[in-house]
Amino acid sequence: MHRKNTEKTEKNIVLTSSNFDQDPEYKELKKLYTSIKRKYKLTATDVISRLEEKEVLIPSCVFNEKLSVFESMVKYLKENLSLANREIAVLTFKSQKSIWQSYNSTKKKFPSLFEIKPSVCHIPVSILKEPFTILEAVVKYLKEDLKLSFHKIAVVLRRDDRTIWTVYDRVKRK
Repeated sequence: MHRKNTEKTEKNIVLTSSNFDQDPEYKELKKLYTSIKRKYKLTATDVISRLEEKEVLIPSCVFNEKLSVFESMVKYLKENLSLANREIAVLTFKSQKSIWQSYNSTKKKFPSLFEIKPSVCHIPVSILKEPFTILEAVVKYLKEDLKLSFHKIAVVLRRDDRTIWTVYDRVKRK
């Protein structure tokens, strides 16, 4: 049997530098890209790798005095990103039971939704795979990767400066 080749009915768009550079979406993307590079002091490679890696980031504005760091993360992932307990458990390397328990306690302590504002920094959830407590992993990331001072970390996490120093000292000893 002989089959005929069927032609595609879709029109192929010829990509030339002139029509690409004039595309309004490209212009908008370029502005955002430049803005993000400046705002977070990132290199081009950092921005592109973050776009491609599907990393879940927790904005620092979710941390408060009423909730622990882990409770804040769970509440943000559950309510703001609409993730299921199972998905949060996989992301945070914790059990579903601890996610459920943590979220239930947040509903009592902090029943309102987080108001998401521009944040000083964003914490990747992947740092929780390290063999540290949640607070230790977050403090280690902020101190070693983002090079923040103890005072700045305390402000970001809304904790006492001495607590941050003690937690980081524990991290160094481990």
